[in-house]
Amino acid sequence: MECVHKDDNEIKGGISIWESIMILLLIIGLQVIGGIFIAMLMGILNNASGIEIINNAYASAIGNMIAYIIIYKSLLKKNKFDIKLKCRFDIKITICCLFILIGYTLTYDNTISLIVQNLVSESSIDAVFTEMLQTPFAAFCSMVFIAPIFEELFMRGIILEQLSRRYKPIISITVSALLFAILHLNVIQGINAFLLGIILGLVYLKTRNLIITILLHGLNNLFCYIVSYFPELYKVDFSPIKLAVGVVLLVISLYIFKRFEISRETDKTGEEAL
Repeated sequence: MECVHKDDNEIKGGISIWESIMILLLIIGLQVIGGIFIAMLMGILNNASGIEIINNAYASAIGNMIAYIIIYKSLLKKNKFDIKLKCRFDIKITICCLFILIGYTLTYDNTISLIVQNLVSESSIDAVFTEMLQTPFAAFCSMVFIAPIFEELFMRGIILEQLSRRYKPIISITVSALLFAILHLNVIQGINAFLLGIILGLVYLKTRNLIITILLHGLNNLFCYIVSYFPELYKVDFSPIKLAVGVVLLVISLYIFKRFEISRETDKTGEEAL
């Protein structure tokens, strides 16, 4: 499959940093409003029926989906963004990106993660996760599918893509990663999201392949999901061996990834294929 863009002249100069912030605020605002609305609606239905038709975890997932869809539709109506990408699947690049993710995870979990957990305590976030994990299916759908697909659609597919049309890569990647961190609305997740956002940003700008970033995001969340239910599978205590393996794997994978040549062709319609 090929990754097809419309003529870049249809999108004049991308968006500014301020416009990207407004998109983020719109996402957060509608998520909150959607969550409250769905929760109230489900509360009314539950009270009327006398049984719990749907709990807060499912209501939250539905609210987030509705918010993302509304924003997506509103942005498309303005004809400002083109994110309908059909991406060529390159197995070598994908495997390399998976090793980057593994290397990053091992490195982060044995350095910054331990420091953050010792310095920052967020009981409210712990309570949210505890409640969410009481509904495994809702947690799985939200963490492994809804969040990766929609967050990548907006954070990389729209915000990073458009920022990269106006700013240098280092600025566009840093800003999009920072907004990605803010989207999580807590320090512990935010720091990890910022660093992961840097990696996902590098991958996206190199490949212009949203499918790969969705896959990486989904696998990262799947790993967190599995560890949440089976903590014995992955200990969070400091391990010099894991750290050494992570650093080596991350450095080598990034070096190999940097050397990949991404082919760019022009199809019969005159559109650019990446």
